[in-house]
Amino acid sequence: MSNLLRRCLKLLVAAVIVIGPTTDAAAQVGHPPGSSPYREMRAKYLLSVVGGYSSGSGGKVEVGPAAGNLFGARLDVH
Repeated sequence: MSNLLRRCLKLLVAAVIVIGPTTDAAAQVGHPPGSSPYREMRAKYLLSVVGGYSSGSGGKVEVGPAAGNLFGARLDVH
């Protein structure tokens, strides 16, 4: 595993540990669940868009993953 990949993995794990537990608790602070001002959104459709960049060399024979932009979309129908 490359040194850069290890750093990114460590950073990702640290972010999940720090941010993960606080997001669920923050939504209900100061309000009993029955009288919360937040309401569940019942969306029938949800569109998610993602993007990024992949860095790769293609390997010794240049048939593996190479560098380039990544993008995608996902439509969830409930």
